[in-house]
Amino acid sequence: MSSPGHLIQIAQNTALALAVASFSLFGLYFLWLFTTQIMALFLQRGEDGSGNDGMAPTTRFAVLVCACNEECVIARLVESLRTQEYDRELFDVFVVAHNCTDATAQAARESGAHVFICNAPGERRKAYALTHGIREIRRLPVSYDAFAFFDADNVADPFFLTCADRALVRGADVVQGKYSSYNYHENAISELSGALWLQTFHTQSITFTRMGLPVLVYGTGFVLRASALGPDGWPTATLVEDFEMSIMLALADRNMVGNGGMRTYAEQPLRFRDALEQRRRWAVGDMQCLRRYFFPILRAIPQKGIHAVKILIDLLLSVALIGFAAGVIFLVAFVALSGLSLTVFLSIAAALVGAYWLLVDVQSLIMFRKEGMRIRDNMATLALFPFWIILSSPLACYALFVKNVEWKRAPRRGKGAGIKSES
Repeated sequence: MSSPGHLIQIAQNTALALAVASFSLFGLYFLWLFTTQIMALFLQRGEDGSGNDGMAPTTRFAVLVCACNEECVIARLVESLRTQEYDRELFDVFVVAHNCTDATAQAARESGAHVFICNAPGERRKAYALTHGIREIRRLPVSYDAFAFFDADNVADPFFLTCADRALVRGADVVQGKYSSYNYHENAISELSGALWLQTFHTQSITFTRMGLPVLVYGTGFVLRASALGPDGWPTATLVEDFEMSIMLALADRNMVGNGGMRTYAEQPLRFRDALEQRRRWAVGDMQCLRRYFFPILRAIPQKGIHAVKILIDLLLSVALIGFAAGVIFLVAFVALSGLSLTVFLSIAAALVGAYWLLVDVQSLIMFRKEGMRIRDNMATLALFPFWIILSSPLACYALFVKNVEWKRAPRRGKGAGIKSES
């Protein structure tokens, strides 16, 4: 019969092993992002810039915007689209007024957009509005080569469609632009939220474009070749319709790239609770995708190879974040069982936190350099960005037990006509 001391020793060893395994899972994921980002610095730059080579445009675009109660911002977006430095005969702007109770449709029409009314109180998902818009556009007598997608609070760079056209001509099926902010430096929350998007662009879009691996789309500021869309329009079922569509397109062997010249500016949340609500929705949606696509992607690896592996790694972000939370719990359990002194525990914790902080800040410094951003203007990012990422860890744990949420969007302020630089 085992003695109490022997059982405690087993529990200590188990807790330590689980803590190491959990932290390793988290660390390996972010080490993968860091390593690929460094590798991309030494790879050929490729076509991730403006793409404005002076050639005449050839792509006819249907620009699609889904809007729900966005009357205070929709006109600004439509104006930025209608004044593109692109042949005006080669694109049309369409707005789906989805379950609106305000004057969104009227504001969009007065700004020069074609408007589709979509009243479906039982269907609040963006995917439903996207499918409605795509279906209506396909019924028109005009044939479009590609769709461009934006959110109502966006402002498009004047050369967005020009860069998109060049990327499509070079053979891309899906092109994700750079997602920037017009209120980047308004406060620390908007800076951290904006930095998250820029960091995603540099660690994902540009890095994997240079490596020849599929790039995720963010739900806005991207274009999609019309032939890449099936007859069902936007057939996604999760809260993260962009991520889910990325998985579908990658498994269909579509050429998915990032392009830094396709720049979209958006309003970032200013309140912590609004940013938290936004990320809570993402966490639940990511977990929905994990449950739905883990085994199909796993089965696709023998046929799709490294492309399927890359999408699988993207899918495992939630698991890595849960690994961090589990690592903290198991480490505390080990310390409690082993009777380690507070000094030793704090030393271990400081070493782990310090290594993580250093890794993330090096990534941020690389991003600052690529974006031409001054360090002294981005101290909130350097000091708090590692915490901003870790915030997703408890949200991922929450998503384990919640299968769906209703997203409460923060009210729009209707500002941002003057675009502010991130620098």
